[in-house]
Amino acid sequence: MQTKLTILAITCLLSAPALTSAMATDQAPAGPKDGVADTFAFAPADGPQLRIDRRDGTVSLCEQTAGQWACKLVADDRKAYEDRLSEVEAENARLAARVSELERKLADSSPMLGSSDQQKLDEFLDLSDRMFHHFFNMVEDLKRQENKPI
Repeated sequence: MQTKLTILAITCLLSAPALTSAMATDQAPAGPKDGVADTFAFAPADGPQLRIDRRDGTVSLCEQTAGQWACKLVADDRKAYEDRLSEVEAENARLAARVSELERKLADSSPMLGSSDQQKLDEFLDLSDRMFHHFFNMVEDLKRQENKPI
């Protein structure tokens, strides 16, 4: 039902010349008296009238009860979508700023090891490499000796 009302509201906005004649009839509520009569457009719907705010596009259902007009705002899916989109864009901007900050901190930070620590690590790795080569050479020598006849 809300989707049909929203479609009807959009159709009414697009057909503004036809709506001006609907505003002049006795069925539609009177417009404001302060010189902004073009602010709202009214269109008949099943039962109540649709009131469309031409400034911001909000749609209300207006009914006459006991000689008084009362309008209730129609839920607008587009507004909820735009609000959620704004939230996601704000979150994206916040996260992009955080990523930039972390990348800057990473670029500015010193290496995990100081130069003396790096030198000690290199010496240890060189020693380990020589030890493994020596060990594997000993194993190869033992294999060759095992295969020799006595």
